Amino acid sequence: MTILTTSLFVQLQHLVIAQTSHFNHSFRENALSLTTFRSKRCLLKGIVALSISTIYASASFGGDLLHRPSDRTQWPENLIRAVQKKLNTMGFDAGTADGIIGPNTRRAIRNFQQDTGMEVDGQISSTLLKKLGFKQ
Repeated sequence: MTILTTSLFVQLQHLVIAQTSHFNHSFRENALSLTTFRSKRCLLKGIVALSISTIYASASFGGDLLHRPSDRTQWPENLIRAVQKKLNTMGFDAGTADGIIGPNTRRAIRNFQQDTGMEVDGQISSTLLKKLGFKQ
């Protein structure tokens, strides 16, 4: 295998990681497994399959993934679930506590921030965690 082909594999892996960071873990692992093939034909098939599945996944979420605001900090799913549960118990509807920061969670965070006099940005921050009663 040439250095150029190896470089393409590495670039593809980085692309997959960057483009699938907002998908669930199993989808991302499947996408990364496509990049481990060591032939040009398998690489091309993997790229096509990844492209199709990315388009399908984006369409199935109604485009929400394409327009989702980026988080300044990546928070662990268990912490996001805890924030969602806490917001729900306080009367701010964050939706299902699934560990994914979706539109309901962002709306609940914004409403909580507004009610508590915080800067309203819809983001989880250390200040938000303190206001919710989480210890760091």
